[in-house]
Amino acid sequence: MRPVIIFVIISIIIASSLVIGNRAPFAQLEAMLADVRTSWLARTDRVDPHIVIVAITEESLENDQARSPIDRAFLGRLITAVDSASPAAVGLDIVLDRPTQPVRDQALRTALSAMQAPLVLISTASPAPFEQQMLVGHRVASPALNADGNDSVVRLLSTHDKSGRAVLAASMASPLGAPKKTPVSPIRYGLTASGELPFQIIPAHHLLATPALQTLLNGRHVLIGGIFDDSDQHETPLRFVEGTPGRIPGVVVHAFQLRQLLGPDRAPPAWPWTVLGVILATGIGLALGRSALSTMIQSIIFLVSLVSLCLFSLALFASSQIMINLVATGLALMMSLLAGFAFEGQHRRAQIQSVRKVFGTFLAPDYVKMLERDPDLVTAAAQRADVAVLFTDLAGFTALIERLAPEAIEPFLNAYLDQITQIIVAAGGTIDKIVGDSVHALFGVPIVQGDAAQRALACAKQIVLITKQSRAAQPDIALGMTRVGVHFGPALVGNFGGSLRLDYTAHGSTINIAAQLEAANTALGTQVCISEAIYLAAGKPAGWRSGGSVWLRGLSEPMAFLTLTHDPDNDVATEVALKEIDVDPSQSLARFQALDAADPIVRLHLARLSQGLRSTLIDLR
Repeated sequence: MRPVIIFVIISIIIASSLVIGNRAPFAQLEAMLADVRTSWLARTDRVDPHIVIVAITEESLENDQARSPIDRAFLGRLITAVDSASPAAVGLDIVLDRPTQPVRDQALRTALSAMQAPLVLISTASPAPFEQQMLVGHRVASPALNADGNDSVVRLLSTHDKSGRAVLAASMASPLGAPKKTPVSPIRYGLTASGELPFQIIPAHHLLATPALQTLLNGRHVLIGGIFDDSDQHETPLRFVEGTPGRIPGVVVHAFQLRQLLGPDRAPPAWPWTVLGVILATGIGLALGRSALSTMIQSIIFLVSLVSLCLFSLALFASSQIMINLVATGLALMMSLLAGFAFEGQHRRAQIQSVRKVFGTFLAPDYVKMLERDPDLVTAAAQRADVAVLFTDLAGFTALIERLAPEAIEPFLNAYLDQITQIIVAAGGTIDKIVGDSVHALFGVPIVQGDAAQRALACAKQIVLITKQSRAAQPDIALGMTRVGVHFGPALVGNFGGSLRLDYTAHGSTINIAAQLEAANTALGTQVCISEAIYLAAGKPAGWRSGGSVWLRGLSEPMAFLTLTHDPDNDVATEVALKEIDVDPSQSLARFQALDAADPIVRLHLARLSQGLRSTLIDLR
């Protein structure tokens, strides 16, 4: 790609990620992810030393005090007790919007008028005359908590409500009583290491009953409010870990806001980190999308990148409370990955065309389709696999070439090889090599085939049948028989030959044994020679019978071999004669002499016994 195009694409992806990541429904997803981080990691090392909550609980009102609204005389006594401790400021998180008993209302009014400490009262948007009387001479604030309109979770701190009124925490934190409007920021929730709220909470009835507790309020910001299980409870980001108070009273939310406004407790701005994360994710996505890695590796790297992004976000929040936008960063990674794929699409299509052209004529159709889906497999690393290996060779080929006219050799050989390769491909095999008149084929790779051994043996039978028919159809050519060797075992399979010459092949002793089994047909007089290993791997299929054992070059011990069945009745008698060679050679010789001499196994062992050899082992080393 040209640098200008790259720059434009990166710019578009970054801008789109940042914009889309802050729009519904992605914004709501990001809010949920932020809540998870808060629930898991938001911890504080101590109880706040500047804020005390005086909690009106069910126990505080159990002595016949009214609960809704709270007994005004009780409130008056509580406010007087708090004020006597000389607090820095007092905030009453109770709306005094309706009258109760005149005597009790007057007791509260008197207590409010006598306040010496700065007092902030919350009120309705349009106070009625009774409420206005209660508010006279004191700061007035909005009770708003800025809950999210989508899920009602209180996440953000705003110093003013939508109508422009200062909220309770902002009014208490401002010594001048008129707080300045500041940008909205996330509330920095946090629990202690033991999972408790980071504020000293004194039940109201304890404060009234124990004057010594009043000394805890001296010089501190005191919030007075109700803490009940069934009212004024708000959903917060502390909601995704079992045991954390996801729903907490409004007075506690005000306390979190006040703590943030009072001291240097504001988190650094998150947007620079978000932009950095988006830029980094864009670079990773483009590089990954344009890479030549396999689809599986790309998927793994993509998932690792996402996990790393999440872990980085958690670490950043745990260390400095910076809440980067994970959704925007994830979108950047996804969009840049797709952009990389788009640019690689044309290159991949060219690769597919090359695969079809180069491999389509001599590989199994399934393999060609697999390479079309993932051309990178052309250069995949070699691996060990169990394979069935089939070798063919045309008997008398050299003499045949000498007899044929030069102009007849090419069409004859091409027709013969087409015949063999079509049989192999139809059986699901992969043509490994064609060397002269010999064909080497693999079964079970590159596509794993659970029935690779059965396929190879069936293919060997079909080759014998078809080539026999071809010899009969061309008596004037005197075509020799096609010899076949088949073995099964482990091999190293992959592309060898360097980057300039693709050669998908297999290496190892399994290949060598298959080649020697094919060559052993000449000495054994058979047309097909297979190992006991492939016979067992194929599940002992019908149509094969034992011929004894051979000792091949390079092997440390002999191996049993099998060949095609000749005649069912003759095969049974041959088997009996074979077993008697090592026990009673004379009896075995008599049995072989009585069998069909057209059977290659009978001819083989009859000749050996006649020469005085007393073993079923044929040494071909």
